[in-house]
Amino acid sequence: RLRAWGINSIGNWGSSEFMAMGKIPYTMSLGEINSKALKGIRRLQIRESGGKFRSVKFYDVFDPAFEEKMGNLLRLRAEETPSVKKSIDDPMCIGYFVDNELQFGGIVGGVVKAVPDQPAKLELIRDLMAKYDGSIEKLNEAWKTKFAYWDAFAANNKTIPDSPAYRADVGAFRAKFADRYFEICKRGIKSVAPHRLYLGCRFVGFRQNG
Repeated sequence: RLRAWGINSIGNWGSSEFMAMGKIPYTMSLGEINSKALKGIRRLQIRESGGKFRSVKFYDVFDPAFEEKMGNLLRLRAEETPSVKKSIDDPMCIGYFVDNELQFGGIVGGVVKAVPDQPAKLELIRDLMAKYDGSIEKLNEAWKTKFAYWDAFAANNKTIPDSPAYRADVGAFRAKFADRYFEICKRGIKSVAPHRLYLGCRFVGFRQNG
């Protein structure tokens, strides 16, 4: 029936039974943010008023566990799942997807308002200190903010500035963040199966402020 309908390959979340038949090319999903293989990677976490926390559906890509686990994702999945192991040398396997509908729109707010020890926030602070010569006064002048010191910036979970310098700085960091995400995802596949396609993640269209 699939062939009669003109379907010539199996997309994401296709039946493993069809894949095992070896009669039709297929793609495979290696994991999502809550999957067992990626457990233990910190997510972006915002501390809200009242002491409550809210997680953004996105990894902290500067958490060392992200590089360790995502950078070895195909290897880890192959060790635990026979069908994934088979796919590495299966000529019917087109390639691999990683993740589904991550909140790319929440990266900036998730970093700027994150808890003080969030690795991504500490990376942003290092970038800003390098750009503004370690001077919180220069940052305040550019961003139109009033942080008393860098630790106050790290502790901030409310202020989202609205100045051209702020938008430029967080835009550059968002690009750095996304580049690191895709680079390590690709490495997690290509280091084991360089002959397979890394098909990326699946996006969803929405906007999230802050």
